[in-house]
Amino acid sequence: MEFFGYTMCGPQNYMKDILKKDYFEPMTETEVKELFMKNSMIHSDKDNSRGLNGFAYGSFERFLDMKKKGMVKPFGPCDMYRFPPTSCHEFGWWHYDTVLTGENWYQVVPRDMATKRSNPFVEDFMPQSKVHLGVKQFNNNEERLQKVYEKTLELLFRGAKKSCHDIIRNQENSVTNKKDGMKQLVIGKGGLLVPSEQKIEDKPLDVRHCSCGACEEAICKYCERSLCTSCQHYCCRCHNYHCSKCSLIG
Repeated sequence: MEFFGYTMCGPQNYMKDILKKDYFEPMTETEVKELFMKNSMIHSDKDNSRGLNGFAYGSFERFLDMKKKGMVKPFGPCDMYRFPPTSCHEFGWWHYDTVLTGENWYQVVPRDMATKRSNPFVEDFMPQSKVHLGVKQFNNNEERLQKVYEKTLELLFRGAKKSCHDIIRNQENSVTNKKDGMKQLVIGKGGLLVPSEQKIEDKPLDVRHCSCGACEEAICKYCERSLCTSCQHYCCRCHNYHCSKCSLIG
């Protein structure tokens, strides 16, 4: 027999057959014939599942929809597979048949779905919405950006003040000490380079002044003396500045 199929004995119900006390699986053709003669499940003329004379009112899909809506409920676990889910035959459900009206069978009454009751306290509730706040949204907050701006501005002013103090401190302590141990060379007699016995220290990086008291503008090409604009002399041949002591007349 076809499992849960619509066979010559009618729609089979495997679970209902198993629950019988005298149930046994037919193994031979003789046992199948005897079973067919004893327990025939062919529909009668009047059936509350298929209608009058096996005529189906509707389809199997309509029956499933009615079961989902609660209009058709099985009486027990055995009635769950009352209609075999096959694609060969479409089973329907009779609904207010004129011939079956006087029978004492369970009739399906159409039941409308209950409408949802509205909540009268909707206006009292505050609308709530979930918003995901990540690190980017947290950093882009106006208050946080204002704090970052103020902190950055403070660091800039502090760095500017610190650089000014460092420049003044470096001017005061501008004497550099050589750590490589190398000696300075000076021009000796005969124009030769001779290592100096005394260490020549670097002059401090301060503002130089001319002999007249004005600020230095140039240096004499020969004696390297500081010159201001009024004390310097320009040579047209070598295009260099020199002082009055190094100038030769004639």
